[in-house]
Amino acid sequence: MENLRKGLSSILSLIIPKENGKYYSWGEIAIGAIMLSFLVFAISLLPN
Repeated sequence: MENLRKGLSSILSLIIPKENGKYYSWGEIAIGAIMLSFLVFAISLLPN
């Protein structure tokens, strides 16, 4: 479970770098995932 958190954290760090180089908490990962999915949803609604 801890490895999963570190993996998700490093993916999130590519998009939003963590200033002190620490891993994100589960809460921050969840918020980031919600924002990303909302962004993808909003982009998919745009006329292509």
